[in-house]
Amino acid sequence: MLQRSQYNGHKRHHGFKVQNIILPNGLMMCHAAEDGRHADPFVLLQSTILPDLPNMRDTTGRVYRLFGDAIYPQLPQLFRMHRMAAPGSPQAALNDAMASVRVAVEWGFNLVTNTFQGIDFIRWQR
Repeated sequence: MLQRSQYNGHKRHHGFKVQNIILPNGLMMCHAAEDGRHADPFVLLQSTILPDLPNMRDTTGRVYRLFGDAIYPQLPQLFRMHRMAAPGSPQAALNDAMASVRVAVEWGFNLVTNTFQGIDFIRWQR
């Protein structure tokens, strides 16, 4: 029964889902380990980061917001990539501006995977 709850039918693997957030200083913060069968938006909504986010401010008093993929819901604390943005629209401009930030976030995840190769166990199975 436990094994069945960890199975992700989309990727056809067993495991856990963890919500990771890259902070402005480059550190990675992990939240909410959930069963592997759940989608990323569910894991985010189960985490404690969204209720705590309005209380997190920088030294100037600005409130932090999260940026995520288009799969995440549009929330006051979270803005996301726009699906099917028309070329030349403000949504397409936002997607283009955030593309470089997204690449930097992917580098952070790549660094963790390369440092701790046991995390990516499936790729090394023969």
